[in-house]
Amino acid sequence: MGDAQRVTESDRLPDEWGRILDLLRRARGFTFTGYKHGVLERSVSRRMAVLGITSYTAYRQRLAAGPGECDLLLRALLIGTTSFFRDPSAWDYLRREVVPELLEESVPGREIRVWSAGCARGEEAYSLAILFAEAIGRGPVLPDVRIFATDVDPDALHVARSGLYPDKAVTAMPSRLRDTYLTPQGDQYRIRSGLRCSVVFGRHDIMRDVPLSGVDLLVCRNTLMYFDTTTQAGVLDGFRFALRGGGFLFLGRAETLAIYGHDTFVPVERRQRVYRRLPDGPAATEHRPAAARRRDRRR
Repeated sequence: MGDAQRVTESDRLPDEWGRILDLLRRARGFTFTGYKHGVLERSVSRRMAVLGITSYTAYRQRLAAGPGECDLLLRALLIGTTSFFRDPSAWDYLRREVVPELLEESVPGREIRVWSAGCARGEEAYSLAILFAEAIGRGPVLPDVRIFATDVDPDALHVARSGLYPDKAVTAMPSRLRDTYLTPQGDQYRIRSGLRCSVVFGRHDIMRDVPLSGVDLLVCRNTLMYFDTTTQAGVLDGFRFALRGGGFLFLGRAETLAIYGHDTFVPVERRQRVYRRLPDGPAATEHRPAAARRRDRRR
């Protein structure tokens, strides 16, 4: 943490810390109630270190002096780190097991509903769209699949809606997928319009807003880890409401403890953090992916 480590204990008063968060709430409309205190403190401390400020009081005064530092702090606190097909083995599991299962279970006249919660700049939402486009085989247009992608950060959502990403953001994507679903624009790439139309972006706070409903696949990766345990439990209750019985939940690698003991979700592939919402009646073992059940029967 550099210079920020020299913050004195007398300056760690809850009142002073609360004033910083209250100032940010009034200036930008964001409240960080429910976030782990350590997560917030690390982000604030890094900004203080960059500025050479060692006092929370002095930093609060810097925030109050103008909008620039509020924007920089907010960007640091929202932590919008993501990428296309992050953790390739987990995405490969979705491709091999989960997406075919959802297509196999689909009912004519009812679109498959996918929710990317905490989508940041949209890379994972578009990754989902590509998986379904590949499985359906109709090119970049997905008439039977609707992907909803939400976040609290309006700047990140602006990037997501544009579908325009720097070259370095797509370097890890297989070249065939990149050439099929993205168009080069100078040193950037843009998601093709047919694929962009399959994703609906909107502002939503998973801690406070009413969740979506009737969702078949809910993706929320590396977001719950920043919330305290009470908030995590509340968010998972919202996900339980959002998912239909038998729907899939896909979490990040660091979020095992968040779901531990939540008896609504059963692990489908624990290593890849894929779970399934239990319906009210059938046993959990009947709600593993069909491909996995077929493998079991062959043994």
